[in-house]
Amino acid sequence: MSQARVWLPICLLLGGCAQLAGIDDTSGDGRLGLSLVIEHRSVGSTVVRTPQNLTASTATYLITDPMDPAVVTAVPAVEVQLGTWGADVFDATPAIVFDLPDNPGPIFDRQIELPSKNLLTSFDVLEHPAPTASAPTDTIAITATLDVATVGNESFELFVVGTWTARALTAPIVGATTLAPPAFTIDTMASLTGRPHETITLDDTPLILRRVGTTLNGLLEPSPFVQVAANTLTGTLATVTADQTLNAPIDQVAAAARLGVVRPAISAPAFSFDVTAAPGVAVGSSAGPRLVSGVLAALDTAITGAFANPFAPKGWGTVLSYQAAGSRSLIPAGETLPVTLAAGMQQLIADPAAGVALDFPAPVPELVALDGESLSIDNVSIPAPVAPVAITMVVDDTGVTLFALEVRELVPNALATALEPRLTLRAVSATPSFTIQPEVFEAGKLYSLRVQTINGLFGDVATGDLRTQALPVATAFVDVGIFRVTP
Repeated sequence: MSQARVWLPICLLLGGCAQLAGIDDTSGDGRLGLSLVIEHRSVGSTVVRTPQNLTASTATYLITDPMDPAVVTAVPAVEVQLGTWGADVFDATPAIVFDLPDNPGPIFDRQIELPSKNLLTSFDVLEHPAPTASAPTDTIAITATLDVATVGNESFELFVVGTWTARALTAPIVGATTLAPPAFTIDTMASLTGRPHETITLDDTPLILRRVGTTLNGLLEPSPFVQVAANTLTGTLATVTADQTLNAPIDQVAAAARLGVVRPAISAPAFSFDVTAAPGVAVGSSAGPRLVSGVLAALDTAITGAFANPFAPKGWGTVLSYQAAGSRSLIPAGETLPVTLAAGMQQLIADPAAGVALDFPAPVPELVALDGESLSIDNVSIPAPVAPVAITMVVDDTGVTLFALEVRELVPNALATALEPRLTLRAVSATPSFTIQPEVFEAGKLYSLRVQTINGLFGDVATGDLRTQALPVATAFVDVGIFRVTP
């Protein structure tokens, strides 16, 4: 997130200013009125929790004058201890805007707008602790004995949990009993996080996976190693026998009808599912090796199949992800490049049992407005705001735990072949409305908003706790109409 912006002269904490309505003078006795505690969670083979280093980050409380909502005073938070920001403000529960060291960048702003003085949240990163840059020319060779001879319908993959990198491996010829693909360099592995490659360490778990179709049926877990210039992985694949049954009824017709209310309209949604073994299941993460997956046919009325989770002894939980999404593409007015936006729904369920309900319980936002201007169509012009901006969504908020908003500037991609969303602000609120500072929207730039409802995951949000997370969770999101900010 970019450095928090200051919109009005700062009085509080510096002295010499008149008291604002709703904000007490402090007595110098060390009391702290507002706080935000951030925990850094490295999600790798295990989850490692540490206080977040805030040295390179900033945070600002936005104090709204109760007599005039257009008047906002920015009060900088101070790091009162490792991983904790605070401010001596006592009779208000303002929004806080802050940044964290996102990698890959660009860094974007975060905003929490909850009626709590003391907030808890987390910065969850797919990584092993203290990652370091990898030498891209280091090589990996694999010589693995197979449990059964190949028949020609298998695929093989190297998946490293911790660096979160993966590479498809050249399958041996039919009848082979050894997997020995050509050696390859680290930089040819796919980075699942989008970050530059990081050195494999003893904290990581390398896996050689065999699948038939999309179902895991063979596994070799080589010994952990410290990456050097040349690395060789050896061992024998073990057969993975499916011992769990998935039979979850679904209603694609009803789900598609719910997405039919989205404006601007999207294409007919596609439905798919994944089952993963997730080391971070306890913190709501589904990232991990895939156990089975599928794209659903139009007439499917259930997700069925068999699978196994051989990683359960490690504490890697089984997570079912079921999703539906449609898209729309257009060339915005005044532009020459296309952009693709989307809307969809998802459910994540830990340890799915046969017959589990998959009905996308999170409601789909129907209408979104910016200062009363509907964003149900594209190519809207919005005058550059000079006061806080109200963004509201019309949605059935029954059972919704949290509402989320992303402000995304549309910019050319690296190849200048299309426009892509660049996240500039992510906000969460206890209500389907957000107050966003005017400087977030810059004149001449093109934007789209993504709005989202979240059911579950944050069981203690009523106390300001966004750190405690647990599955299940259901979400629905909509990319609203594109708009340009005019001078």
